[in-house]
Amino acid sequence: MRQAGFLAAAGIYALDNHVERLKHDHRRARQLGEILKNLPFVEGIVPIESNLLFFNIDKSFPHKNFLRS
Repeated sequence: MRQAGFLAAAGIYALDNHVERLKHDHRRARQLGEILKNLPFVEGIVPIESNLLFFNIDKSFPHKNFLRS
């Protein structure tokens, strides 16, 4: 990666100053994952292990509608 130092610096700062916030972020990601599981147009949710969410939207569902949901 070009200029990865900027990204690394942000990560170091977050670990030095916001570790307690990570617990909140992980909890919110799990909550959002539960909401997404109940939507009929969301599929393929990857198990949530951190504060990152990965999922797919059904191809027949207009993506613009998802942004409005």
